[in-house]
Amino acid sequence: MTEKGSPGQEPNKTEVAERQPPATEVGRHVILECWDCNEQIHSREAVESALREAVRRSKVTLLKLYVHEFAPQGISAVALIAESHIFIHTWPEHSYIAFDAFTCGDSAMPEEAVKVIKAVFEPKRVKSLEFVRGRWF
Repeated sequence: MTEKGSPGQEPNKTEVAERQPPATEVGRHVILECWDCNEQIHSREAVESALREAVRRSKVTLLKLYVHEFAPQGISAVALIAESHIFIHTWPEHSYIAFDAFTCGDSAMPEEAVKVIKAVFEPKRVKSLEFVRGRWF
C-alpha cells in the first residue's frame, strides 16, 4: 500500500484511518487520577508497599521495582512486570497521585491494583480510565 500525499509529508488522520491494523488486543491499560489523598502520599515506604501489594493482587510477575524520592517532595515508583508495568507518581503538595497499570495477558487483573491504591491512599476524588491496548477503535 502506498501512502497518499507528497513524498516526505505526513499522512493526515483520515488517510491513517484508512489503513486500520488488525483487531488484536494485547493488554489493558488502567489510568487512575487520585486527588485529596491521605498522608501516606508522603511516605516512600507506603508507596513501595502499595506498589508491591498492587503487583501481588494483580496476579502479575514482578521483574524489578524501583522507587525514587524527589526533593523537596514527591515519589515515583515503578514495577517492571513480565506483563508490562505499574507506576505510582505522587505530588504531595497537591495531595495527588497519578497511577497507571499496563498489563498484557488474560490472567492479569489491573482492577485489583486500583483497589489497593484506593485503600492505601484513600483519595476523596478519583477519575479512572481503561483502554484495551492494540485494538483499533
